[in-house]
Amino acid sequence: MIALNLHQRIASQVRYCTAKNGSPFVIRTADPADSQEIEQNIMAICAEQEYLHTDTFVRTSEWEALLAQSIDLQRRQILLVAVADESVIGHARLFPLWFGSKGRHVADLGIAILKPWRDIGIGTAMLGYLLEWAVRLDYLKASVEVIATNQRAISLFRKFGFVEEGRRLNHIRINDTYVDEILMGLDLNQKHLLLFQAQERFFYLMGRYKTCHRLS
Repeated sequence: MIALNLHQRIASQVRYCTAKNGSPFVIRTADPADSQEIEQNIMAICAEQEYLHTDTFVRTSEWEALLAQSIDLQRRQILLVAVADESVIGHARLFPLWFGSKGRHVADLGIAILKPWRDIGIGTAMLGYLLEWAVRLDYLKASVEVIATNQRAISLFRKFGFVEEGRRLNHIRINDTYVDEILMGLDLNQKHLLLFQAQERFFYLMGRYKTCHRLS
């Protein structure tokens, strides 16, 4: 069972980090006031035509609900943002794979970071935090779909133990070139072990090139 005060615990936990280039950034739950920046960021990344599956931001009912309330314990979903220089520079979201009973044990993850802020450890920090909460929200598996040419994302997920579970051949079209979509998964059955490992990986990786601490 999810603790009754989990919403307050999540909302109150902020992580203050320093990236490899020395820039400070914060990871926190999203606020409704962040929605415009998040949408603009997604549009900017879509324009790169390399990393996201869509050409534009699509306001699905799931996204509408998450932008309005970044922590929804009943639907078991969460939206995190990374903030630097008082601007949202990236986000990480967690949805149940399906909202029916058959896929409720699987967490569908997504991470997007603006181009100037990549390759300095922000994705690692956000994924570590997201996996920690996937375990706390009682998910048994984490799942991601990655475009095969996105080696940065593939390396990040493998760093946390994700494995390739399958491919959709020629599933994505980028600038008239057809590329595969890779399905990756992480087994969360050993909940307490994974929670410890996610925290340990997070702070170990942070310690190698940045500092990070929590404010609770």
